Amino acid sequence: MRSLLTGMFRAKKDVTDLTTINRLVALGRMELEEVLQQWKGDTHMNNMFEDLEKAELLKTVDKPTFLDSFFSGKP
Repeated sequence: MRSLLTGMFRAKKDVTDLTTINRLVALGRMELEEVLQQWKGDTHMNNMFEDLEKAELLKTVDKPTFLDSFFSGKP
């Protein structure tokens, strides 16, 4: 979970606009407050982490080569 959250945080590292940074900080605080007050249920959090995990797996999966797609019959 920690690595997934770190990845979410580092995805925004190139943001330089002060208004956008302030908005991201406010959204992060609101998100944290919702989790701490348990306004977000377990399923909300589980779905968020499952989506992040799927995105990470898609990044690591190699794209099929021409021969792989040729032999599988998929375009």
